[in-house]
Amino acid sequence: LSLLIAAASFAQENEHSFLVVPRLEANPYIGGNQTFDLGNTSLYTLFEGELGEHFSYSVMNHWLSSDPGALYANTLRSDDANWLDWAYLTAYVGNFDISFGKQGILTGSIEQSDFDYDVCPNLSSTVWNHFFTYNWGLALGFTNDEENTYLAAQVTTSPFGEYNNSGLFTYSLYWSGEYDFFKPMWSVNFLEYDDALGENDKGMVYMLSMGNLFSFDDVDFYLECVA
Repeated sequence: LSLLIAAASFAQENEHSFLVVPRLEANPYIGGNQTFDLGNTSLYTLFEGELGEHFSYSVMNHWLSSDPGALYANTLRSDDANWLDWAYLTAYVGNFDISFGKQGILTGSIEQSDFDYDVCPNLSSTVWNHFFTYNWGLALGFTNDEENTYLAAQVTTSPFGEYNNSGLFTYSLYWSGEYDFFKPMWSVNFLEYDDALGENDKGMVYMLSMGNLFSFDDVDFYLECVA
C-alpha cells in the first residue's frame, strides 16, 4: 500500500513542488515460519523545481524505513542507503546540461529508473536489491531534440567504497531515446573497488546495461540485460 500526498506552489517564473510519500507494506510468509516483514514500508519526501530558465534542483529524502536506525547510521556511507537519496543542481546551456551533487548512477536499467517508493523489493531483481546507485558526482548531458536522443557522461563516487571519501569512483556513459514505439536506455559503467589483495590498490568492475522498452497502444513490455 502506497499513499501519495502532494503540495505544489508556483511563482511567476519559477515552479516548485513538494511531495510527501508514505508507504505501508506487510509481506506475510506462509510455511514453516508463519510470519511477516514490513518490506518497503517507508516515508519519502521529494522537493524539486526550477530556478529561472537555466537551473533546476531535486532533493529526495528517505526519512523512515522498516529499519530506520540504519538510514541515519549510514549517513556518510557510499555503499548503502541513507536518509538522503539524492540532492543535485542542474544547469542548462542550450542543448547541454550539467548536474552536480548526490545523484543516481546512470545505468541503462528501466527497473532502476522507477522511484524507490514505487518498487516492491521482493519482486525486484538481485541487481536492484544489492547495487546501490545514489552517490555524489558530476554528470554532463546532451539532448538532441530532433532525434529525441539523450547522451551523458558521469563521474561519481563508487558504491564499492565504504565511505564517500574512499577515493574510489564510477565512470559512466549513457544513452537513452524515444524512437516511435522503441525507447532504449543503455549504459556502460566502470566501477572501482578496493583490490587490497591484488597487485594494484584498485580493481575495476565493468558493467553493461541495456534496457529496452517497447510500447504498442496500451501495452508496454521491456527487455533488459545487465552483464
